[in-house]
Amino acid sequence: MSHDVKHSQVVPLHNQGSVIPSPASYGNVAITHDAIPVRMSASPIPRNRNPAWRHIQAQESKVSRDNKRSQLNRIAQYFIGVPKPPKFVPPGVDKPDKRKVYPEQLHCIDFVHWEDFTGSVVQEALNSLRDHPDKPLSAASRNAFRALFRGVAQEAVMLGLMERETYERIKSIKLANSDKSSRGKAHPRFVLDAILTYCDSLNSAMGARDGVIFSLLATCGFRRAEACSIKLSDIDMVTREVHVTGKGNKDRTLKIADGTWQRLMHYLDHYRGREPGFLLTAIWRNGKRPKDVSKPLSVAMINKRLEKICGEVNQRLRHLLGSEHVDIAPHDYRRTYATTLLEAGLPLRAIQKLLGHSTVATTETYLFDATTGYRDDAADIFNKAFALSAQSDS
Repeated sequence: MSHDVKHSQVVPLHNQGSVIPSPASYGNVAITHDAIPVRMSASPIPRNRNPAWRHIQAQESKVSRDNKRSQLNRIAQYFIGVPKPPKFVPPGVDKPDKRKVYPEQLHCIDFVHWEDFTGSVVQEALNSLRDHPDKPLSAASRNAFRALFRGVAQEAVMLGLMERETYERIKSIKLANSDKSSRGKAHPRFVLDAILTYCDSLNSAMGARDGVIFSLLATCGFRRAEACSIKLSDIDMVTREVHVTGKGNKDRTLKIADGTWQRLMHYLDHYRGREPGFLLTAIWRNGKRPKDVSKPLSVAMINKRLEKICGEVNQRLRHLLGSEHVDIAPHDYRRTYATTLLEAGLPLRAIQKLLGHSTVATTETYLFDATTGYRDDAADIFNKAFALSAQSDS
């Protein structure tokens, strides 16, 4: 076996005799296990007997199913070492949609005996995610994987493939604690205005579409996947309300603000049209209108467009921001939305409902004190308290 240990590669202990070999005989590789802890199957395991797939299919939301499939593939590929299967091409299809995941597509998940995971092996997998040389995960992200392992283990117990005691030990793994402040930030109004102004300056179908995207994110607090999934039939043209389905298959309805509605109507009337289908779709460079409204815009394209636009906006905002660089993540729009509502006096419970969060605790992580308002208020309250006595010597 190679002496290069990557992605928590398992190195079995071969010397099991009573005679202890000299240290030199081990080479320079640390021994992590006395046996391979998780088996790989030579052929795909039937999905009705695969705990990972059963857990994925139990999710109500397509977004959740896609996310969990991606997470489990990461564990199978990088922690266990399953080779990535080739891309599935349907018979008779010359140009398959590269973005589509066909049901027949094999994944790394299909070749893993997930019932072999124990509490200690799960902990090692979480540690490998923490210490990954290229993409180390935060405590919050590792806790999401922790919950994923628990769900897969529960399915393994129900299938009779795992002892309940093993499942209980996986459940007992502690949450990872993080002392880092919340990621992302809430951005000032003029930065978001600059992005929309740039979209308007393009005077094109793509610019109008991008303006609708970023205006919806800023004034409705949508997740990217939620915005991409909006169909024209989800928008009530009379009440100006839009219906979306978010994480956990939770539905919510929001009202579109006047400025965003104006952008939306301009995009429909001048570029997209009123043909039934998805609101936000791909547009070819210099295209006059979307080519196919039956396919939604990808989340990755929103990321790509925002990154490109921020690069252009940086030149325009440098005189306002000094040496600061404009770096906006798409999810920052959601954080800005929440923070703006809080500063306007909206109750935390109402913000939770508008964002579609299950708990207020989650909503609180989205709120940023973007100004010194709270600190100034606290100082004003105590300004005259505990002042130095007039009789005191200087």
